[in-house]
Amino acid sequence: MKYIELIAKLSFLLPVLFFFLSKSEKSRIKQVIFYFASYIILHEVIYTYLKYRYPEIGFLFNLIYIPVEFIFLSYFFRISFLKHLNIKILRIITIAFITFWVVSSLVLKQASFDSIVNTVESLIILFYCILYFNEQIKLPQSVFIYTQPSFWITCGIFLFTSGTFFVFVYRQTSWHIEEFIFQYAYIHAISFILKNVLFSIAMFINPSKTPYTDNSVTLV
Repeated sequence: MKYIELIAKLSFLLPVLFFFLSKSEKSRIKQVIFYFASYIILHEVIYTYLKYRYPEIGFLFNLIYIPVEFIFLSYFFRISFLKHLNIKILRIITIAFITFWVVSSLVLKQASFDSIVNTVESLIILFYCILYFNEQIKLPQSVFIYTQPSFWITCGIFLFTSGTFFVFVYRQTSWHIEEFIFQYAYIHAISFILKNVLFSIAMFINPSKTPYTDNSVTLV
């Protein structure tokens, strides 16, 4: 189990490394994921240090992970969405979720890992993924969807979020069960590795220069 967890942590580096190695266009979408991956690495390093040296500060520091992660992912979908209605929905949900996080984590002072907050976040992110795929079906940006970096990134987000959804739901109440810890570690690590692999593929993708044209398509 330790080896796969180590591989998962090292996979943090893949999107960052391939961002620099790729000669493809450094679009804003790729930059967002690059900074997001860099944030995860920085957070992991700082939290690991604080957890052993200053546990109380480490606990407080770890609280900010969820809202920062959510803001990064929301911004990614904000620049990926085409329909104005979807963008408005995203803005409203973002404000609502941050408010919910503040009440849960800062006012009610829940645990640094709150399965309720994580469950709500996962449901929202899955909803964003569905909106994205629905848009790409109705308002395709190119003939082949896989020629868009946003497609690979969204697939990575969807795979990780759906793959870890139920273990996140039960983590807070089942953390004392040894078998659950074992299963959680494997599911989380494998999903995380696959997500970073798909993020890395996105870094090498040049957006298609052959747009899909259909005069009947309109934005709402």
